[in-house]
Amino acid sequence: MATDSEFYPKDDHSWKTWMFQEYLQVRGPLTEENVMEYFEESFLFDRSSNNNVLRMQTQHADPNLRMGRLETENELKRFTGMEYALVHSQAPLFVIQQRDRLSPTEGMHPSSIFPERF
Repeated sequence: MATDSEFYPKDDHSWKTWMFQEYLQVRGPLTEENVMEYFEESFLFDRSSNNNVLRMQTQHADPNLRMGRLETENELKRFTGMEYALVHSQAPLFVIQQRDRLSPTEGMHPSSIFPERF
């Protein structure tokens, strides 16, 4: 018998679902401030992304001085390459876009979209 994975390209995860129940129990419902942190725990998150590089650079900073969503987006403008951005935030639907930044001043090319619904 064929499995679902046989009907989709290897890099197409549109048919897969993921939920981190423990995160939701500890942190409460998703908001536009914590949805990216939640997404970073999923199998869809690419550890080579600019988001992860920035997170690694700031992980030992004072937790009280952690960057918020808008500060993170501004810092990502310094990088080029693949990044994730929250492009829609209206609970219970959050849309995270994977995109390639060409330069700090040039536009970006979207490559994937990951809806998170809770």
